[in-house]
Amino acid sequence: MSRWLPAVHTSALVLTVAASLCACSSGSPQSSPDESSSASSSAVEAPDFEGPYAAEFASAYAAASSVAVRDALEDGEITDAEYAEMTDQFSSCLGDQGIEFGGFNADGGFQTTGGAPGADVESIVSECSHQVGEDSIGALYTLMAGNPENQDTATIMAACLVERGVEPAGYGADDYAADVSTWGDPTTMTDDFAAALQACNSDPLGLLREQ
Repeated sequence: MSRWLPAVHTSALVLTVAASLCACSSGSPQSSPDESSSASSSAVEAPDFEGPYAAEFASAYAAASSVAVRDALEDGEITDAEYAEMTDQFSSCLGDQGIEFGGFNADGGFQTTGGAPGADVESIVSECSHQVGEDSIGALYTLMAGNPENQDTATIMAACLVERGVEPAGYGADDYAADVSTWGDPTTMTDDFAAALQACNSDPLGLLREQ
């Protein structure tokens, strides 16, 4: 489930095999040859994942940048310790490029500041995200916290919007599916609707705000 959060970076679970990271002399994140080779050679040995997020774990495992990331994914769970280790590595990776990481919000969103003049910060963030597994370990950790049973996105989003009073009773999954493609720039929405949509997209079941 995507998480729409204006002006912040968000995790995005990789569902297809990612392209190789750019090897740049400036020190952009990259996997070592041995690590990349090991990760590729183990691709055919993916675990038989089970549970509500089995498909997501399988896709993330196939797209992982390193053996270390796959080790965190292979049991079909993301522990607090694994998430904390990934967070430290993500912060360090960005810091090496002069970018300050502001820490994760409960919904997985985050902000960064800094970066060398002229640096492509978005690309650096994306590369660090994939290298350390923020795009898989981080995304899955947050997704499972907010929607443990992997319930249908349209259904829970519709219910959340109704609960927040921006859609009428009876508004359902089909309505949401039809409407979502028409929602564009959040600045064109009413403040109440934009706030409700952001809150529902971040925490549709209200589980994160209970923590």
